[in-house]
Amino acid sequence: NRGPQVAIAAPGVEILEPAPNGGYQLTTGTSVAAAHVSGVAALLIERNPTADPVAIQDLLTMSAKSLVPGGRNDEVGWGLVDPGNALGELDAKVARDREVLARHRLELFEKRVALGAAIRRDVGNVCAEALRQHHDVAGGRQRRDQYQHRQRKRIEQYAEADRADAERPHQHRVH
Repeated sequence: NRGPQVAIAAPGVEILEPAPNGGYQLTTGTSVAAAHVSGVAALLIERNPTADPVAIQDLLTMSAKSLVPGGRNDEVGWGLVDPGNALGELDAKVARDREVLARHRLELFEKRVALGAAIRRDVGNVCAEALRQHHDVAGGRQRRDQYQHRQRKRIEQYAEADRADAERPHQHRVH
């Protein structure tokens, strides 16, 4: 096959394969090449069962041995499938993904720690403010009660003075 649909090449000319009656035969064709690529894809999936089809295709094409200058062409796609290189690329990708995931988890952890500290600080500030307001209110009540007590005492003193004045004989002065 030739054309823009070709993504990768694999051995497909005079390939020794099993034949009927327990024998072997040389076969040529895309079905033999497709089986070769499918086998490499199976190795990749076995190594990383979570890999999706797009990731497998990317690994196969970027790990292929280039057969023509300039990268890709319509006869061999990105090059000859390379199982060892594909597995190496997969291992490197998994390591990068783990590193990215570890960094991401660390960032999330640091954000959670900072958020927890901010929440504790804010809760502390709210509690301190509530306590201050409570003391202000309590202090205000206490001051109000003291003021009212002083007022009652003054009223009692004035009333006592008025009673004392009322009981004393009045002296009239002549002017």
